[in-house]
Amino acid sequence: MKTEPRKFNVTGILLLALFALALLAACSGGNIDVAVGEVNLPPGSLPPFTNSEPVVAQGTITGFGDLTVNGVRYDTRGASIVVDSQPGVLSDLKAGHVVMLSGRIGGLGLTGEASTVHMHSLVTGPVDSVDVGNGRLMAMGQTVQIGPDTQYSVDIDPATMEGLAAGDHARISGYFDAAGNIRATRIETAAADAPLQVTGEVRDHDIANLLFDINRLLVDYGSAILIDLPGGAPSNGMTVRVIGTLSDALLVAERLQSGPALPDSTGERVQIGGIITRFASTADFEVNGIAVGTTPASTFSNGNSGDLRLNARVTIDGEFDTGSRILAARITFGETGP
Repeated sequence: MKTEPRKFNVTGILLLALFALALLAACSGGNIDVAVGEVNLPPGSLPPFTNSEPVVAQGTITGFGDLTVNGVRYDTRGASIVVDSQPGVLSDLKAGHVVMLSGRIGGLGLTGEASTVHMHSLVTGPVDSVDVGNGRLMAMGQTVQIGPDTQYSVDIDPATMEGLAAGDHARISGYFDAAGNIRATRIETAAADAPLQVTGEVRDHDIANLLFDINRLLVDYGSAILIDLPGGAPSNGMTVRVIGTLSDALLVAERLQSGPALPDSTGERVQIGGIITRFASTADFEVNGIAVGTTPASTFSNGNSGDLRLNARVTIDGEFDTGSRILAARITFGETGP
């Protein structure tokens, strides 16, 4: 007698497997770290994760529902969100914004919980000129390079460089390259009365007249409030954030403070996405101005150690050593997405 093949209920099997995982997690006190990419979970329903550890991170937002940064999906419920030093909410954050966050990351490195998220734009102010042919614009005296991954706000029409013109007020998020130019990850419109600000490296400091340059922008800080500056004053090579008013080509600073810095603690997990801004060797280079080194145990994805060079786009996963340098456990070349 011919036997009919047994038919399996695929949906039932999947539900049973998920139930078994949940039961196992419950029995083990939640000691299961489920990869989010394997199950289509709705926003705000990240699974439990264990073997978690503190983490600080810097990178571009590449996904929402929860917040995805450097390929890690963070639960932001309860997180403190700050946008350009002002209290914010999750909806203020957009794809392409560069953020710094602190929280915890699960053992598989796929999920986490954010406790603080800070977004700091590099420029907020008028566009000086737009050079579509060369893919760059000038804003507040800063050279801004546009790339294929640059995101635009919905009110820029068309959502390309052609949607921008000299005189428009823009807020620009991104990374500095080795020359101090901005590689834009997001450009959005800013209100004409929004506080003008620029972040960059102090050059040609004139201490007698309390002046310095940030690229092509001259800054007068004679009447500025100085906040958290190492040594109490600006100096050449220091990264600062200036808020003030424009008078012709002069930015009259109202507030002058040290540039955004990633908190570091020896032995703490750290992930940074960005651009190699200094390169001496594989054991001595910088990403976003933060010192990084490799070890014989470092691994590479989408490339190898020979691909480490100035202006390479990388994501570093490692930990801080005693000198505030990151010892890289893994280096991924290119943008790390969700």
